[in-house]
Amino acid sequence: MSPRLRHAFRTPATLALLAALFLIGCQPKETARSMLNDVGTLSKDAISATERLATKTGESVGLLKPQVDYVANAWKPRVSPGDAPPPEALSYSFAEEREIGRAVAADLAGRYGLYNDEKLARYLTRIAAALAAFSERPELPVCVGVLSSEDVRIFEAPGGYVLVTIGALRIAESESELAGLLAAAISHVNLRHALAAFDRLRKELPEGARKTPVLELADENFSALAGRTASWLVKDGHTPEQVRAADRAATDLQVRLGYEPGGLRAYLTRANLRQKERHGTQAPDYESFKTRCADLDARVAELQAPANGHNLSVRSRRDCTARLPAPRSTP
Repeated sequence: MSPRLRHAFRTPATLALLAALFLIGCQPKETARSMLNDVGTLSKDAISATERLATKTGESVGLLKPQVDYVANAWKPRVSPGDAPPPEALSYSFAEEREIGRAVAADLAGRYGLYNDEKLARYLTRIAAALAAFSERPELPVCVGVLSSEDVRIFEAPGGYVLVTIGALRIAESESELAGLLAAAISHVNLRHALAAFDRLRKELPEGARKTPVLELADENFSALAGRTASWLVKDGHTPEQVRAADRAATDLQVRLGYEPGGLRAYLTRANLRQKERHGTQAPDYESFKTRCADLDARVAELQAPANGHNLSVRSRRDCTARLPAPRSTP
């Protein structure tokens, strides 16, 4: 991908274009490729808009300038063995990854249904795009969709697609918590965890199909692979090692952007309490939850960053919570 095209993916106009493609559903592969190619013709005027937004956000909550030490720490390469496993070594082009992600996201949207609130999707995509701009893949054209489900779930698909349920959004009480949730999903994308699942399933195809380039696969094979990848995300999900790697990368992203890094920890704690309130019991994987929280606390301590995660609560109530539908009554 040329530098011009790579930078163009970071413009607000591009994000809106890709969001529109996502929200109107699954389009033919040729249409998606054509749209990606058209991105290269966009104006250069807004190339740094996402970075400016991210810096402005960090300055507005008083984190970037006064606390340069821990922000700098979040940019330092990690040295602990197993602390930051590299992304899965997969030989997929960006166009292939994006096409796979579009199909997986469309499958998930078909299972749960989309909650079409343009302002809400734009608000969440703006946060996610700013986080992505400070990640190891700043050219990633992140797009967030909201699923019409009261289940507490968030999914990522290759290439920058993030899908979060209404139920998951209800739990967040601040923009720092939303940022933590979205940062974890973006980190899974950057580490190519869902793409690795697609690749494992692809190896089960007959030899001829297995060696066919992704963009040339027969529609039935491609759709089946996308569907099975979506099923993996829904039923199995990530391994504890993958979750740990994404959580720690997410903590770094929050700090780099200026959000309080305790946002994800605060969100997970409230989600666990919600589970107990609704079902009278802790989550089945409560021990994993405790380990996950301990890992998050350890990373915040390593960065020497404040552990709070409650800033920008007014903005999140206005632009997220207030735009959610009324909770469904239970029988």
